[in-house]
Amino acid sequence: MRSIGLRLVLSFAAVILIGVGGVAVLAGRETTSEFRTYLDRGRALFVEHMAGSIGQYYRGRGGWSGVELLLQGWLRGPVERLAIADDTGTLVADTSGRDVGQSATAAGFDLGTPLLVDGERVGTLYVMLGGTPFRGPHAIAVAGTEARSSLPRGDDRDRRPDAAAPAGGAESASSPRGRLGWAIQPLNGGRATGEDAGASRGQLAPAAPLARSTAPGTSSAEASFLEGMRQALVLSALGAAAVALLLSLLLTRYLARPLRELALAARRVAAGDLGQRVPIRSRDEVGALAAAFNEMAASLERGEAARRNLVADVAHELKTPLTVVEGTVDAMLDGIYPADQERLQSIREEIALLNKLVADLRELSLADAGGLRLERETLEPAGLVRRAVSAASTRAQTRGLALVADAPEGLPLLEGDTRRLVQVLANLLDNALRYTPAGGQVTVSAAAAPADDGRPAPASGVRFAVADTGPGIPAADLAHIFDRFYRADPSRARRSGGSGLGLAIARGYVEAHGGRIWAESSSAGTTVSFWLPALPSAPGDAAPQAVGVAAAPRHA
Repeated sequence: MRSIGLRLVLSFAAVILIGVGGVAVLAGRETTSEFRTYLDRGRALFVEHMAGSIGQYYRGRGGWSGVELLLQGWLRGPVERLAIADDTGTLVADTSGRDVGQSATAAGFDLGTPLLVDGERVGTLYVMLGGTPFRGPHAIAVAGTEARSSLPRGDDRDRRPDAAAPAGGAESASSPRGRLGWAIQPLNGGRATGEDAGASRGQLAPAAPLARSTAPGTSSAEASFLEGMRQALVLSALGAAAVALLLSLLLTRYLARPLRELALAARRVAAGDLGQRVPIRSRDEVGALAAAFNEMAASLERGEAARRNLVADVAHELKTPLTVVEGTVDAMLDGIYPADQERLQSIREEIALLNKLVADLRELSLADAGGLRLERETLEPAGLVRRAVSAASTRAQTRGLALVADAPEGLPLLEGDTRRLVQVLANLLDNALRYTPAGGQVTVSAAAAPADDGRPAPASGVRFAVADTGPGIPAADLAHIFDRFYRADPSRARRSGGSGLGLAIARGYVEAHGGRIWAESSSAGTTVSFWLPALPSAPGDAAPQAVGVAAAPRHA
């Protein structure tokens, strides 16, 4: 039972068997009940029609002479015995030929259909039916709108057909056990009323069923119909269950197939095959799971590729200064270079580069792991801009560049780490000053701006931007400038082009403050911007005092 496919099949099978079996049983019972009602009404109408015909016979003949032949003609189907008593209650005709001349009561007849001619009762018709698919032998009669059916008393259940009776299986008329009670059933929805109903009071007996008769007179057509109906219900139920089970197997296979593919792909990914993907066959929850798995595998693959590239880049970046240090020291030991201050200064510079590289890598790892410790304080955006411009003004003047600060007062206050945000601006300025030709201009600006990355509408903040008038960044490189060790111009050396970690560190710091960073470039220059959320303030509150940002003069 560890297979979801097997559990689904068994669940479907249980539902199918319960549903189809229940419908088959209920349909069979309802059909049998309706068929029984139909037969009872049909037999009651048959007896009513028979009584009318016999009354016409009496009117035409003026008596009961020769009526036995008429009764023999009515012996058909479940009718086993017919008898007629005159108005005195004496039997004048009996298809069994046994009780003619006896009283109907002595012959065991209690229930009969009145025979009326011109409104006067001239006799009584007694109809005995053989065993049916529903009950044993019984009598049936019609009085007005009521159909009456006799049911054997409890002490008559052991009764068997008399040996002297004809093939119709009639009861012995003289036996006391042959006396029958009777029950009333509406023929046309009416109720027993009048003289007949009153005469029958006290004669009602419990409807105790008798074993089904096996005599030749039993209605084989009715039994065959019901048996055929039951077989049809059973076959149709089995066929419906088989088709439903087949469909459930196909549906289970359809549902379980993507799960098996996911399990196989997950095992391969766990074994190191990060290029594994699963086909998305639907748009439902299973398809969403497959899409999520593919995204996860792609993310793992990108992460693994980034890890390998990082290891290679770190090894390359560390190897260069170490090689310089090693070569300089070896030359000094071999006497090629004197161990003077110039050579030692060169070694010190290389070691400083190594220390900076290691520190940058540590900052990146902390930012990636969410482990940066931010010393948050309330900051004024204009003060941040002025501080960064002041620190880079000397370098800008040396390169012959114009450095402009554009940050008005009264901008929304921020909460963040002053040192790290100033470093973000310093890294962006370092790139801008490096790639802007002499005579160009670098502008550092700050302005209030709402969030445009799906944040709620009330979210406001400050957008910082560093724009230069350099040659711009190719579109193919623009999406990668925040990657580690990435240089848009691979021909630049490490000393002139930097280590390639500045923008990656800037992105880590900005995201740690809950903001985002992006770049835009054209032939007229490049603009790198980042957005930081502002401190929430209640209406009417006085602006809090900004701390942590030293005022600096504006440079141009």
